[in-house]
Amino acid sequence: MCNHVYHYLTFMKRIIGCLFICLICSNNRSKAQSISMSADSVKLLLCKQWEMNYILLGGAKIGMTPGQQIYYDFKPDNTFLIYDSHGSAKTAGTWSFDSKKKLIVLMINGKHDFITSLKDGECVQLVETEKGTPETKIVYKIKGT
Repeated sequence: MCNHVYHYLTFMKRIIGCLFICLICSNNRSKAQSISMSADSVKLLLCKQWEMNYILLGGAKIGMTPGQQIYYDFKPDNTFLIYDSHGSAKTAGTWSFDSKKKLIVLMINGKHDFITSLKDGECVQLVETEKGTPETKIVYKIKGT
């Protein structure tokens, strides 16, 4: 009987250990993305016209429908312009690369959002949301691709 209890406790320790590791990984998954490149490389990759590809709302992927598009036009002078599918709603902002935090900070009307991932053909924006709402990320692709 003692042998069964020992195996049971060993098994339970492994399960608890695995659950603990999974919990840590899932909590840090969204924060794990970072931009590990030089400021010049960031400018080279970012300074293009980008269009929304899809939204991740609490992990659920939401596709874009025609007419819902939002576009970013990033400029090398650290400014950008946001506009909609009709070109009517335009908002200007500024961007900067924070090499210590390894992300791009977007300033729009006194509020800030972050680009947490940038690679050839894709960037991911983490949108600041109210407490208690699911994490929201917008994934962009280069316009016209």
